Amino acid sequence: MSIKTVAVHIDQSVRAIARLEIAVALCRKHNAYLIGLYTNTAAPGGNAPESKPMLRLIDQWKADFESRATGLAGREWRNFSHLEDPDAIEAVVTAARLADLVVVGQAEPGSKGRVLSSIPEIVILNAGRPVLVIPYAGDYRPDFTSPIFAWKDTKEAAHALKDALHVIGDAKNARVISIEHSEDDADATGLRVVEHLARHGIQATHKTVVTDEVGVMDMLLSSVSDLDGDVLVMGGHAQSGFLLHDRGKGTRYVLEHMTVPVLMSS
Repeated sequence: MSIKTVAVHIDQSVRAIARLEIAVALCRKHNAYLIGLYTNTAAPGGNAPESKPMLRLIDQWKADFESRATGLAGREWRNFSHLEDPDAIEAVVTAARLADLVVVGQAEPGSKGRVLSSIPEIVILNAGRPVLVIPYAGDYRPDFTSPIFAWKDTKEAAHALKDALHVIGDAKNARVISIEHSEDDADATGLRVVEHLARHGIQATHKTVVTDEVGVMDMLLSSVSDLDGDVLVMGGHAQSGFLLHDRGKGTRYVLEHMTVPVLMSS
């Protein structure tokens, strides 16, 4: 699969521009079509009626989208601001299913409890497409020369591995991390992942991290930081089985505490 269509979720958050810029850069790199999916997140409890000030704001966002996307293979703006939160989320998921990559933003502090703050998790688990989640703080480029693969022998991790090959390019500093209870539990397939990546021109090393069940996700995120990873690749899970934790809890924890972009597939 090559990346020919990128969808990006846009709202009124401060970081919306950052993820739009990354989506545009990825489109330029892959000569891809860009779809902007706009939702209104200004009103607590639901999307606000489209007042004149709100309509002007939407027009400004559309103009910014059009300006930044100039010169791409194609672009399209879809406005879901008139929909209530559940319907807006459904519209985003439906559109995401026909994209090769979806770019969304990590929920920002203070947004917890809002329905739309759960867009990253819902899209990951329901769109069936790879989702690139951009942190709410920090500056990032989509070059991804030092990817970290969180590996477990599951279909979700396999999907993420496959999807990442089209996003990270020919990285020369990739790491594959397996997190286990003990050295005796080390997953031999981690080394085979390294061999698989090498056949795709990606140089990687493998590391088994031993930790107790309580600190699995913290250990994973700490490893990403210690290794100077610029993107974390992992499977997105809805129920028990990921690494040593409940899969859904692990996915949610990473989405809440991530400090580098995360590419997830389910």
